[in-house]
Amino acid sequence: MQLIALLFACADKTVEDTGIETKEVVEDTGTVDTGETSEPETQPEPETQPEPESQPEDTDNTVPTDPMNVGIEDIQQGLIPVGTEVALENVVVSSPSNGYGFYITNATGGPHSGMFVYYYFDSAITLNIEQGDIINVTGEVWEYPDTCEDGLDNDEDDLIDENDPDCADNGQEVVLNNYETMTELKLLDPSLISKTGETATDIPITIVDSSLLTVPETAEAYEGVLVRVENGVVTHDLNDDGEWKIDNVMVDDLFDYRPGLVNVGDSFDVIQGILHFSRGNYKIVPRADSDVYGWNRTCSGQRCIWEAQAGELTITEFMANPHNDGACSDGDGEYIEVQYTSTSSDSLDLRGMSLSDASNTVLVKNHIVLNPGENAWLSVGEESCYGTPRGYLGGTSFSLNNSGDDLTLSFVDIDNSSTTFDMLTYISSWVDVGVSIQLDPAFINANDNDDVSNWCPSTETISGTTDLGTPGTENSSCN
Repeated sequence: MQLIALLFACADKTVEDTGIETKEVVEDTGTVDTGETSEPETQPEPETQPEPESQPEDTDNTVPTDPMNVGIEDIQQGLIPVGTEVALENVVVSSPSNGYGFYITNATGGPHSGMFVYYYFDSAITLNIEQGDIINVTGEVWEYPDTCEDGLDNDEDDLIDENDPDCADNGQEVVLNNYETMTELKLLDPSLISKTGETATDIPITIVDSSLLTVPETAEAYEGVLVRVENGVVTHDLNDDGEWKIDNVMVDDLFDYRPGLVNVGDSFDVIQGILHFSRGNYKIVPRADSDVYGWNRTCSGQRCIWEAQAGELTITEFMANPHNDGACSDGDGEYIEVQYTSTSSDSLDLRGMSLSDASNTVLVKNHIVLNPGENAWLSVGEESCYGTPRGYLGGTSFSLNNSGDDLTLSFVDIDNSSTTFDMLTYISSWVDVGVSIQLDPAFINANDNDDVSNWCPSTETISGTTDLGTPGTENSSCN
C-alpha cells in the first residue's frame, strides 16, 4: 500500500520516456484503469449441472405392481403377501382333485412352478375341471397351516384362535418358516375359475435329485411341482397310513394310488408325482399307476409271496370266539394259523399275503419267513392274548364271524392279478366259546382241509388262559 500512496503523490511527474504509457494502478484485480467509469463485469452464472439420472430400482424382491395378474412363481417365492387376491391366467391343472382341491403348474416347470388350489367352499360342489385343462383362476394367497385356525394352543398361553390376542390382525401363535407351511391359492367361489383350453403337450415334469427333497429348506422350492426321481431305492416299508420312503423321501397315497407292499431294498426306475406338504413332511404323491414304473421287488425269504403257487399255504387252525373273561377279549383273541406246505426246499416270505372274508381283507405287513412244513399263527386283533404271534392283522374292522365265514388266503398283485392259496368255509356249529378249531395233522394240505371230517375242536389249554387251542405249535390228532 505504500507503493500505491507514492504513486498518487507523484501523479504530476513524468518518468523517463520509455515508450510505456503510465497507467493508474489499483488493487490488483487483474484490470487496468482507463480513466473511464464502467460497471464491473458481470460474472457468468455457473452452468447448471443436470440432475443425475435415477437408476432403476432392483425389483428382484419387490411386489409386482399389479398383484391381480401374477405368476405362480411370484406367489411361491413369497413376493405376494398372504391375503392378497390374485389372478392366474393360462395355468395347467397338473393333478386330479383329492376332494379338497387340485394342483396347478405353469407351462415350463422347474422350481416354484406349481401350487395347490384349495376349495374354500362346499366341497360337494363339482367343478368341471380335469387334469390337463388350461384354466384362469382367481383366489387368495394363503399359507397352511395357519396356526390361528387350527384349534390348538400353540404358544401354551391357554388361549386358542380368536380368543388369543396373538392371533389379532391375522397373526400367528407360532411364526412358521416357508418350509414349514404349504402355500395355497384359496378358491373362494367356484365361479372364479374358468377353463380356457386343454394342454396339447405333456404336463412339465421336473427331474430332481432326491437329496434335495429330504431337506425342508431345499425341498420348499419344489412344493407343488410335478417332480420325478429316477433309480430310487425303498428305504422305509409301507405303513398303515399308506406312506413309505424312497431314498428317504416320503411317498404318500393322497390321490388313492396304491403301490402294493413295497419292501426296503426294492427299487424303482421312475417314481413321479406332485411334491405335497402335510403334517410337517414333504411327500411325493403319485397321481396314478402310470407315475410309478420299473418296480424291482425284493423280500426277506428265498421266495417271495408273489412267487408262491396255489396250495402252498394251508389254513390249519382258527379261533373265532375267545372267552371275553378279562384275560382275553374277543377281538384280541381271534387268530388263524397258516402252514407252508410246499414241496420246495426254499423259505417263503409271507409279507403281502391277504386274508379275506365276504366283506373285508387284511394284509400281512411284516416279514414272516417260513421254511417248508413250518407254521405261523397270526393275530387278527391289534394285540394277542396268547403270547407273541408271528404277525398281527390288526388295525382294521376284520374279524372271524361266530355265525360262520368264508376265509380265503391269497396274494393280489399291483396289476390286480391274483393267486388263491387256500379257501375254508365254516359254519356256526363249528364255533364254541374259547375253543379253537384245528385241522388233523395227518391232513394238512389245501385239499384235505376242505373235508369237514378232518377238523375238530382243540383240547389243549393255552398257557395263561382258560381257552383251548394250539397257536404256533403242532395240532393234536382228531382221532
